[in-house]
Amino acid sequence: MSCYRRRFSRRPVTPALSSQTPLDVLSKRQGPPSTTLVVTRTQLVSTPDSSTPAVQTSKSQQRRDIFNGVVFILESINEVSDAFPPLKSAAAALLKVLNTQKDFTQNQNGWIEYGKEITSLLHMIEEHISLLPESSVPNQTTEFVKVLSDTLTEVTGLLERGFAQRAANVKADKDQLAEFQALVDREQQKLNTSLLLRLSSGSTISTSPEPATPSISSYANIPPPPVHFYGRIDIIQGIIQAIKQKLHDRGAHLCLRGPGGIGKTAIAQFVYHHDDTQSSFGPRRYFIACDACNTLALLLTAIAAAIKADTSDGNVYDSVLAALKSSNDPLLLILDNAETFWISEEQQHVIHVLQHISTMSHITLIMTIRGVEKPYGVEWDHLEPVDVLTLEAARTTFLHIATDVKPSDSVDRLLRKVDCVPLAVTLLARLAQTETVEVLHDRLAEEKSSLMQVDFADHREQNIELSVKVSIDAAPMRRNPGALRFLSIISHFPSGASLNLLKKLRNIKGMARALHLLKQLSLAYIPSSSSDLITTWAPIRLYVSHHHPLSSMDKDGDQDIIRTWYLELAALGDCKIQDAQFKNALQALTPEKANMEYVIGSLLTRTPVTDAAVMAALHYSRFLQNTIPSSALLERIIARLPQDHRLYGSCLHSIGYIKYLQGHHSEADQRLTEALGLLRDDVSIAKCLHILGNVKQETANYVAADELLLRSKKLFQDNGLLSDAAHCQLLLGVNKYLQYRWEDAEVMLEEAKATFTSMNDEFGIACCLQSLGDYKRLRYEYGPAEKMLNDAKKKFEHFKSNSYIAQCLRSLGEIKYMLDQYPAAHKTVDQAKSLFQQLGQVFGVAQCLQSLGNIQLMQAHYDTAEDFLSQSMSLFTKTGHLAGVAECTQTLGDIRYQQRQYLTAKGLLEDARKRFEEMGDQNAAAKCWVSLGDVDRDMGKYADAEAKFEQAKGLFEKLDNLLSVAQCLQSLGESKLKQGLYELAEDFYQQAMKQFSELEEQRAVAQCLVFIADIQLSQQHESVAKNKLEKAMLIFREIGDNLGIADCTFGLGKVHLASGDMAVARTLLLQARDDYGTLHLQDNVADCTNVLSQLLDN
Repeated sequence: MSCYRRRFSRRPVTPALSSQTPLDVLSKRQGPPSTTLVVTRTQLVSTPDSSTPAVQTSKSQQRRDIFNGVVFILESINEVSDAFPPLKSAAAALLKVLNTQKDFTQNQNGWIEYGKEITSLLHMIEEHISLLPESSVPNQTTEFVKVLSDTLTEVTGLLERGFAQRAANVKADKDQLAEFQALVDREQQKLNTSLLLRLSSGSTISTSPEPATPSISSYANIPPPPVHFYGRIDIIQGIIQAIKQKLHDRGAHLCLRGPGGIGKTAIAQFVYHHDDTQSSFGPRRYFIACDACNTLALLLTAIAAAIKADTSDGNVYDSVLAALKSSNDPLLLILDNAETFWISEEQQHVIHVLQHISTMSHITLIMTIRGVEKPYGVEWDHLEPVDVLTLEAARTTFLHIATDVKPSDSVDRLLRKVDCVPLAVTLLARLAQTETVEVLHDRLAEEKSSLMQVDFADHREQNIELSVKVSIDAAPMRRNPGALRFLSIISHFPSGASLNLLKKLRNIKGMARALHLLKQLSLAYIPSSSSDLITTWAPIRLYVSHHHPLSSMDKDGDQDIIRTWYLELAALGDCKIQDAQFKNALQALTPEKANMEYVIGSLLTRTPVTDAAVMAALHYSRFLQNTIPSSALLERIIARLPQDHRLYGSCLHSIGYIKYLQGHHSEADQRLTEALGLLRDDVSIAKCLHILGNVKQETANYVAADELLLRSKKLFQDNGLLSDAAHCQLLLGVNKYLQYRWEDAEVMLEEAKATFTSMNDEFGIACCLQSLGDYKRLRYEYGPAEKMLNDAKKKFEHFKSNSYIAQCLRSLGEIKYMLDQYPAAHKTVDQAKSLFQQLGQVFGVAQCLQSLGNIQLMQAHYDTAEDFLSQSMSLFTKTGHLAGVAECTQTLGDIRYQQRQYLTAKGLLEDARKRFEEMGDQNAAAKCWVSLGDVDRDMGKYADAEAKFEQAKGLFEKLDNLLSVAQCLQSLGESKLKQGLYELAEDFYQQAMKQFSELEEQRAVAQCLVFIADIQLSQQHESVAKNKLEKAMLIFREIGDNLGIADCTFGLGKVHLASGDMAVARTLLLQARDDYGTLHLQDNVADCTNVLSQLLDN
């Protein structure tokens, strides 16, 4: 038995044809051999020492070298292992296997590799037992070697069959070899587990006199609380609340689920250190890192070490359960990275342990696990999977780590590129301490997931690639190789892959199982916004697209199918918003927006650019015109197409239309004008003229708009497109009422309606009713306007044209707003907003938010108004609609004016004016001049104010905007009135009133009468003032203007006060105060109160 106390001697024989000794072909371990045996596999061929010239050998020569080295080691073991017969038997059996198969041609490499691995294991066991005391070889080691010997005996039986039988079973033998290898793996794992359990129970394998004490710090070490922990308040509060609610009941059971790097461990650490958990559990809090616990035995060993269970009897299972039951005081058990033991072959045994633990009412169990599956065996409390950080929380995390970096759009874009996944955010922030954010953008595009690691990072918390690889290398993924193929397809697209697309692929066998597995492991998920897409998180996408790109895995022609799918999908966008097809296009294309741009963009990089790619870009851009207009793809096309290309003009036409929709009027004008010179067919020219007419109309160039729309109408008529011609007529009518040519407008709108009626074009009729309703609304004919808009809305409902329904609702809300029915107005516009949101029409949503802001402004709810307008401006910015941004800026300036914050108001109004001028909208810019004049007037800068009013008046006169000219005269009159220049003031008001009357603007006429009455009253002409106010009162009552009525009541009260009729004055002033109060106009209420106090003084 003394042979166990010495190293076995080795014969100094060098195998033929090898430049290395037999011991060289075994990998060397540095330092003295460990007395604790943990079996691992080693390579039997090492890299030559740097001082030794490398010898180039053929694969067959390498194979012979390995074979000779293996045989030599086995012969050595066989000769010196008499004291341990199982080892001798195993070595002899393996020698027989190798000598039997050495002349085979089939599966030779596999058998040699198999022999090499087992030889390595036997050699390590031989070295280990040579250091042990007599009769102290662990039973587990003996059992392991016996299994090896029995397995090798089975292998020998297979190899000794005749040639014909072996040749007929090549594939079966290969599979059998894989099974033998798996068996050895399992037995090796059992051996490791058994030896570790031996250690945990106090047994040692040591030659030293004192028992060795194994280190358990890797299991029981408690991590510190997370340092940079933001944006998790809701989930922390939910966990703490659940723990406290069930602390004295059955204990909370909470499973933190999600992909790698999502922050599950950080949340668990935070909960562990939370004040409430410290006060509830005290020292009975246990945080167990289960990264290495890939068996039940290792899990139990880790728990035993953490809770200091007495395992001296060798039964760790019972010892752990007994220790957990030993006290009924509340106990917190956190098992971190539970996927390690859950996704294992011992899952059923793990379930039993979890069932025992979860039925102990004093234990609160928290588990973090990769994936979405909650381990069976526990009645889990509800807890949503851990989500990514909000942009705000990700930004805060980033900036608290990279303290020299300032907040910026560039930082936000970088964080969005990694989906605000916490680990990715943290690693990028650490890199940003030495790199600029712009450099990180470039590196991320080039290096993908490999960028996100710190130097010398060999742990998944320091390296995003290792984190992702843990999930991709999980045993279920290895058992289902098709899952990686589908993950590669999913990761190929920015938004993931359509389930309908995946069903179109040629080889979809096992797809359902593969997708289930990807979701189960949190390698993919179905977003709540779309049930048709399956996608993944950015770090996973970056890793897979880099290491497992679709191009390298496409063996079934997937890329061709994908390309065809997206070309067909793009074709759905070639429709009008009123077409039935649009609804289908909206459903199909909205979730695919990023994918469409990626696929079509990829097609556009090819040389030459194909017509199919151009048509796809045109069709998809037409869809975007009705949702979120973007000309990015088309801009890329025209940069590559020659101008004589047959589709060049069509691309310019579409770009021009999109620029018009975005409010880029100057650029739209330029593109459309250029397109007109290239288009050849009359219909395309007519459509281009139609849009160009719209551009001129929105920039108040009404004469040019008329000319273009008339040309377009004629071309449509000449080509028999009467419906399109009627739509031109409709726009001509709108153009007229925008110029306040009411009679001409009504005639044209009615003519268009008659044309549509003769054609039984119900949709066209609905469009006319909508425009006529808006016409009546602007004319203050609210009753007829409301009826027409409701009729139009019903027709649109028949066509299920939700976009037009929403437009009608918005106009109906505007009517209620003008009638001071603010709650009803708000509700109606909000309904319109909801419809636009459902349709994905951001521009419509922005317009509704703008209207809601105006409604709040009229009620003097300035903060709420500002909030709505800020949201509106944000959406207008997103859609690139410059006019909307400028309009919101102007209204925000009006709010500051109402709040008497004159300098701020002036800055906003100046900004709005410049924006309008840059867009070429002189009409809107002139209105800003008027508002700026109002600010100067109220600041007492009358000369500056009047100069601005005159400036605006001159612009309006050039644009033939007579209504606005009259309003400028009105503003000039008010400025003179403020200065006490009554005659000049009344002269301006009289001029304004005359123009308003000619334009049939009754409200404005009534307002002038009120101002003239004030002038007369100031000059003590009470009877003249009373007469003017009574006339104004009749007009306001006729049009239903409650504010105007209140103004007249207030004015009449002042007249009677000046005339000494105190009782009547008091009644009128109290009525006016109540009316102003109903309208929420507190400044006006205060004016009434001041005048009433004068009445009491008298």
